[in-house]
This record gives sequence, structure tokens and C-alpha cells, in this order.
Amino acid sequence: MSVVDDVRKAMQDFLAPQLGEIKERVEALEKNVSQQFKDLRLHMDSRFNSVEQMISLSERVARLEGQQQHKRQ
Repeated sequence: MSVVDDVRKAMQDFLAPQLGEIKERVEALEKNVSQQFKDLRLHMDSRFNSVEQMISLSERVARLEGQQQHKRQ
């Protein structure tokens, strides 16, 4: 074997396990981030629906108040 082959084999023996470990950690991180985005999306959808309901309620109250004022006149 040449020196180049020896260095190549040594690098592969050292790097292959390291790359496998890094790949596993990146996959776990991607899964975690993906779940966090899903959770955030659900939370934001819930908050948006609450705000939407409050706006709708405010509009109804304003209309009722307008009708009552109209009746008084």
C-alpha cells in the first residue's frame, strides 16, 4: 500500500463513524424542529381563530348598539 492509500483508509476509519453520528444528530434535530413548527402552527391557528371570533363578536355588538340607538331616535 502506498502512503496515500494508508492515509485514505485511516481517514475513512476515523470519519465514517463520525459522519454517521453527525447524520443521526441532524436527523433528530430536523425531527425536533419539524415538530416544533407543527406545534407552533397549531398554536397560531388557535390564536387566530380566537381573534377572529372576538372580532366577529365585536361587530355583532356594534350592530346591536347601532340598532338600539336607531330605535331610540
